[in-house]
Amino acid sequence: INAEYMGHSECLFFFAKISFESCLESVQEDYQSSSYWSLGSASAVQQPAHQLNIHLDCALKRRMMTGCCHVLAKKALLPAAATMSDAPTQQDMLSSLEVTYELERQSYRVPNPSVGVVQSSVRPKHLWEVADWLVEVAWDHGLGPGVVFLTMDMLERYLHVVDTPLQRLQLVAVACMFTAAKYERLDFMARASRFAIETDNAFTAAEILEMEVNALRVIKFKLNVATVHDFLSLYACATSAPVRAQALAYYLAELTLLQHQGFRKHKPSVVACASLMMAFQTLGLPGWPEKLAAICPWQSCDVAPCWKRLRESFCQASRSKSSIYEKYSTDGYHNVASEVPPSLKDAPSRD
Repeated sequence: INAEYMGHSECLFFFAKISFESCLESVQEDYQSSSYWSLGSASAVQQPAHQLNIHLDCALKRRMMTGCCHVLAKKALLPAAATMSDAPTQQDMLSSLEVTYELERQSYRVPNPSVGVVQSSVRPKHLWEVADWLVEVAWDHGLGPGVVFLTMDMLERYLHVVDTPLQRLQLVAVACMFTAAKYERLDFMARASRFAIETDNAFTAAEILEMEVNALRVIKFKLNVATVHDFLSLYACATSAPVRAQALAYYLAELTLLQHQGFRKHKPSVVACASLMMAFQTLGLPGWPEKLAAICPWQSCDVAPCWKRLRESFCQASRSKSSIYEKYSTDGYHNVASEVPPSLKDAPSRD
C-alpha cells in the first residue's frame, strides 16, 4: 500500500481486509484498458494506490467492519421506501434509529455552510443546477434518493474545503455520485464510463476515477453519515405511512436539495420529520401521529421553522420545473407533485 495512505485508517482497513484478488476483480473492467493499469502485468502492484478505483461495496464493508464499527448496521436495517412489506422488526428499527441519531450527533456535515466563504466561482445557483442534474442522473440510472442525499453530503463537505473552479464542479459531483452509488447500492455494477456519458463526455472515465479518490481523501473517507433519507425511511416505517404519503414525503425532502443554504442549517432528522409531517397533512392525515411523536426527539419549535421553509419550496416547485418536479409528476411516483400545500395555520405542534 502506498505510504501516502498511512494517514487514512479507513483506506488502510479497506485494503487490509479485501484480498488482492477481490481488488483486481473490482477494478478490472474500469482499468483493463487504462494506460496506467495493466492487469496481469508485473508492474501492476507497483502502481500508486490512489489510482485504484476503490470499490466501496456496502456488504463487503459491513463484513469487514463487523465488531469494529457498529454504526454500519444502520445500512442493513434501513428499509427501501417502496418495500414496506420487508420492513424490519420494531426492535431493529429502534436500534437503527439509535445508531442513526448517534451518527447525526457525530456530525460529519459542514458545521457552518456558506458556499461563498471558500468558493471563488461556485454560487448557490450553480449548486441548484448540479443538484437538479444529479437527481435526473440518479433517476435515469434507477438509483434511489439515498444515493442523491449522500452525494450532496459528500459534495458539500468537499466544497467546504476545496476552492473548486466552476468548470470542475460537475466532475466533483459525478465522482461523488459514483462513490455514493457503490456505497448505498449492493447491486450497483455500472462503470465510470457510463457516468462520463452523463456529462456529455466533458470528462473521461479516468478523470472521474481520479476525482473519486481525491474527493474521498478530502472528506477523509467518511461516508457513513446520517442523511435525510436515512431518517425518512425509518420515520415512514415507524408510522406505517401509506405509499402515497411516502412518495410525497420524499418529494418534499428532495426539494430541500435545491435550497442548500436554507436547509443545511437544519439537522437531517428535522428535515425528515418536517417532510413526513407535511406529507401527512397534505393528504388529510394526522400530521403528528403518536408513533412519530414516540420516536422523534424534537419539539414543535424545532420543526416549525424547517416546516415553514419547506412549505415555501413546496409552493414554488411547480414554477421551477425542476427534474424533481418532473420526476414526482409521473405515475410511478403517484403524481404527488400536483398536491396542494397545506395552510400555514397547519404548522406543526405537539399540542
